[in-house]
Amino acid sequence: MAQKPVQVLLEGLKDLAWKAYELEEITKNFGQDSQAVLEERMTQFIEGVRKLAPVSSAVQGVMIPIDLLQYVDDGGNPHQYTAEAFAACVHDNQVVKSKVLAVQALHDSLLHSLHSTQPEVAATYQSQAEKPE
Repeated sequence: MAQKPVQVLLEGLKDLAWKAYELEEITKNFGQDSQAVLEERMTQFIEGVRKLAPVSSAVQGVMIPIDLLQYVDDGGNPHQYTAEAFAACVHDNQVVKSKVLAVQALHDSLLHSLHSTQPEVAATYQSQAEKPE
């Protein structure tokens, strides 16, 4: 059974990460005798990138938040990031809901006061507010 393009892409990226590590180690300890090995590894790295080009369309359009990438780079777990982001969204939603309720209560209070003091203006306001645009 053939591998899915996403699996091929992930395996290729893992391989490229390892090749990048090898290149880093070779360049750290570079000497005249390392030249041939470095050229060979660079050629393998470039070929690895070329092999990924056809399957890269499998993830085209996937958007990954920069904050998530930074979180993972700092050693964080992506699942933990998702849980924290969700909790922050719930909190923000509760704050906004409270503000909406406060504005609604203010609106109701002002409308009640308007009905008490100026019923004609309140009736005009309500008829205008209920008209579809």
